[in-house]
Amino acid sequence: MSRFTRPSASALGRFLQLSGTGARIAGSLLVQRITPGRARVDWEPVGALLGDALGQMKGPVLKLGQQASQWQDVLPGPVSAALARLQNQVPALPFGALEANLQRLYEGQLYALFETIEAQPCAAASLGQVHRARDRQGRALILKIQYPGIRSICDADLRQLRRLMPLGRLFGTPPARLETVYAELQRAIDEELDYDRERCHL
Repeated sequence: MSRFTRPSASALGRFLQLSGTGARIAGSLLVQRITPGRARVDWEPVGALLGDALGQMKGPVLKLGQQASQWQDVLPGPVSAALARLQNQVPALPFGALEANLQRLYEGQLYALFETIEAQPCAAASLGQVHRARDRQGRALILKIQYPGIRSICDADLRQLRRLMPLGRLFGTPPARLETVYAELQRAIDEELDYDRERCHL
């Protein structure tokens, strides 16, 4: 689970994973387009490849996959369908991978404030996950936890995605639409990471 506790060390690995996925997609499309007798591109294997790669990563990369499934004008149908499955396939981190960071955030007073925190999350997303808890007064609470180091991961991933955005042209997406997609992703991530803002709107 070091990718979430050592973002600087993980950035290169995530970049290589992203770049490798882009290269494999480009290679798959090239082979299809130069194969004699093939009238059109089969997007099913491309969608499967992209869905598998993004499903293994959290942060902006997974968020991009989830959002892209809703942008029908951006991707071919089979690719959008593969990415739509990411909505329900977000892997959770074990609570043990989060507990030490929570103790630091609460200055060692985590269990002075919470009587219990359920180890099994009730929901997991691209940038954090949710656990049921109970405070020392016995009140039932929902504890929403950002993945450790996720802000740094988001910053690094967004820089890499910015460089890789031109690959979207392989799907026939106009450059102007790619710019809009990137701006929408950046805004969505900024909003999702702002837990203070979210709390004020509850």
